Amino acid sequence: MFFSKRSAHIEIVRDHSIEKVQFIVLPYMSELPKETKVEFNNKVNRSSPKTKVGDLVQHADHIIEVCKHELRLKLFFSRNKLIAIFANFVNLWKDLAFILVHKVFLLLISRTSARISSSFLLIQPIPALLLIQTVMTAD
Repeated sequence: MFFSKRSAHIEIVRDHSIEKVQFIVLPYMSELPKETKVEFNNKVNRSSPKTKVGDLVQHADHIIEVCKHELRLKLFFSRNKLIAIFANFVNLWKDLAFILVHKVFLLLISRTSARISSSFLLIQPIPALLLIQTVMTAD
């Protein structure tokens, strides 16, 4: 079980026969992000197997660094749960900030329009609401 999880194999042709070559899988290689894999697959030169392997060897250092960085981040976030909450829920924080900014904007518009309408102009907060709805539906 130990070796099956931490090793892999490839089959190569050597002297007109297929040989199975076993190798270890380094611990950080399990952290390869899907984006990095997709990026490599999109950029690799597939004109021949030799060029494909050449591109892999050329990009190997970068891919290994990305995997090591991802492992360090995983370990850091496992030790710092509070920071992990902020990092893992980025979209939630963006949405909350968006809603908060719009509530403040509505409050400012309603206060400003109330002061202006009470002094000399009759500006209603309705156009501001239509503007916000237009902006929100445009995204």
